Amino acid sequence: MTNSKSTIRGTLPELKFRPCCLLADLVFPSNIPVFGFLWPKIMKDLSAPNLKHVSGISLWGFILRREHSGTVYTCKGGFIDLGHLRDFVDLTRWYYYALKKLITKKGEIKAGTTFPIFKTHGKIEGKASIRKDLQIIDEDSTTDLILLARLIAYDVSVMYEIQTYYSKGIGDRHSSFSPEDLTSNFLGTYVGGKAIKSQIELAKKENLKKDEANATFDHLVTLELIVLLSKLDAVDVDKTLKAYGAINKKWIKEGLIKLVDLLNSDYLQRRNFDVTPVTPWLVEGFSDCSNTSFPSEIELAIPDKIRGMYEAQFKVPFTKTERDAESKEIHKVTEYKYFSSDKFNEYINEVKVLAEEEYGANFNKP
Repeated sequence: MTNSKSTIRGTLPELKFRPCCLLADLVFPSNIPVFGFLWPKIMKDLSAPNLKHVSGISLWGFILRREHSGTVYTCKGGFIDLGHLRDFVDLTRWYYYALKKLITKKGEIKAGTTFPIFKTHGKIEGKASIRKDLQIIDEDSTTDLILLARLIAYDVSVMYEIQTYYSKGIGDRHSSFSPEDLTSNFLGTYVGGKAIKSQIELAKKENLKKDEANATFDHLVTLELIVLLSKLDAVDVDKTLKAYGAINKKWIKEGLIKLVDLLNSDYLQRRNFDVTPVTPWLVEGFSDCSNTSFPSEIELAIPDKIRGMYEAQFKVPFTKTERDAESKEIHKVTEYKYFSSDKFNEYINEVKVLAEEEYGANFNKP
């Protein structure tokens, strides 16, 4: 994630870079993880100190272990990337406050109102447009506002997956639509939405100052993470490594990734394109899980009525290398393409054609 440009600067902590994880068992001697792939404190102990959320965490804050992320296998939700999840907790909160700033004194957001897409993932920008008059006058309409914030944040994540499939840099095609990505992103919006709602209820009882409100939100996110991973039956480090072993030469080309493979677009052999509803991929025949039924209280799609409330127009940068005809010098050129959230299925179908050609008939199956 890159630094954010927003309309609500100063209200919330700035969005900063938070490392996420490739679906790989990448370790150095003495089992010291790198790049957040497997953090022992997360893998061995899912208690509050290790799940502590820090909004606006920076790269150095992450390295200094102010916040722990990594991948963990869950019996009911498959692999969960906590770096992805935490990103979309924060982004959901940002869009909720951006929407709140649009509410007029009459308690409504008028159809035709627009506001910018925050420049976060992949330097994607653009604008969100409200399609219907929204009356924000009671608990139900506040819930809708939270759902709308969740949807916008999730759409940004889908757009980022589409963008990165067409790029071969580190963190791009070799992990685009990775089986755990959309699930982790969506669950991040879920946890963020739950924490926002709890904070609203708390604010009715206490008049929180800005710093207190930020600390309270982080605390509520931490509590929601504990509940979520318990509901999903997260397993320990040994069983997570066993799950990695079970997808070797199936979801992934090799079991232990080499540093050179960070640039290989064919490392990941299976891609999860189930945008809505989200479909968690479980490791087939994983004997350490007695119950694999996803919790019914967690909906894996935003209601259609919320989808009808807005549309996003994304301006997406694509960088390519060109050689000057006269000087023969090689330089990078950035071109921009435009995408609509209403046409995600169309764009994803185009990516599916490419993925099937590259990875074979089972490219989109666990």
